[in-house]
Amino acid sequence: MTSQNHPKDLKSTALVLMMFTLLSMSLIVFHPTVGADGVDEKIAEIVQEAALNQGVHGLLILCTLVFFACCQHGLKALFGNSLLFSLSSVAFLFGSLSMSGAALVNGFIFPNAVIWLSTELTLSHEAFTLLSSFSWNSNQALAYAGAIGWLLGIAGWSILAGFGQVKYLLMSSTGMVLSVLNLALFLTGTVHLNLHGAIFLLFSCCIWLLVVVHVLWRKQ
Repeated sequence: MTSQNHPKDLKSTALVLMMFTLLSMSLIVFHPTVGADGVDEKIAEIVQEAALNQGVHGLLILCTLVFFACCQHGLKALFGNSLLFSLSSVAFLFGSLSMSGAALVNGFIFPNAVIWLSTELTLSHEAFTLLSSFSWNSNQALAYAGAIGWLLGIAGWSILAGFGQVKYLLMSSTGMVLSVLNLALFLTGTVHLNLHGAIFLLFSCCIWLLVVVHVLWRKQ
């Protein structure tokens, strides 16, 4: 090992990472969506699902931060400190913070604004449409920034896994394939970061994280 971390410490990190990876995969599947057509019906549905929306997005924010903390701790024990490791960590942290911002907009700021405006004032259809558009574009900007940060971080760590002193070829190959594939799909506009695109991105990252769990658990 390249640090003083005890194997039991790595196993604890692996266990925490596995739990939050599986939790995030479960949460995104039950992500609330607005299915109503009319504006009044949409407002009513947003108000009705506000608590669920906040709970799901709050836990997803926690998951993104745990992902970074576990990868930073566990992978540093495997690879040690290097410029590439530090750059990958910064990229992944940027991705986690950006994804957290996107979740804050989607899960807290937008629904709370709708609830407050519909309670205190008469929320017109034009005002709701403007608020929805602003929130959606803010969410998308943060989500795309988060996706790029995550994927660049995974790519950098995967390079270390494949070409470092100790090679972890499964971690390296899985990370490189998934990061390059997702970057190509998102940057070319083939896949968009709507709910289905977000599920695809999260599941891709979670596959790699579960490989990391396997490596950390078995590391002696």
